[in-house]
Amino acid sequence: MVIKILGRDWSLEDVDYEIINGFGAEGGTIAASRRIIISDSLEGDARREVVIHELLHAIWSETGVGIGLDDFEERIVTALALGLSSIVDCNDTATLHDALDGLETFLK
Repeated sequence: MVIKILGRDWSLEDVDYEIINGFGAEGGTIAASRRIIISDSLEGDARREVVIHELLHAIWSETGVGIGLDDFEERIVTALALGLSSIVDCNDTATLHDALDGLETFLK
């Protein structure tokens, strides 16, 4: 699947668990080729959190704010992914849609 991140196409791909687990991870962001890879063994909440985590790495990469700050980036991305995942997990789609529509009106 292709997803736009800050106007650029990134591929979001499932990969064999054995391949990605060799790197000690459940997901990864390959900025040079604009690829996000996710272990095909993940499901449900765990999958959602890893996808959000890797999307945040991609945003970090596209904005260029993280150059040379790998440990800092990982801590920030992990915290944000946890928070965003909890918002998605604890609210139904209609509620989130209404909240985002309401936020748009609120910000005008």
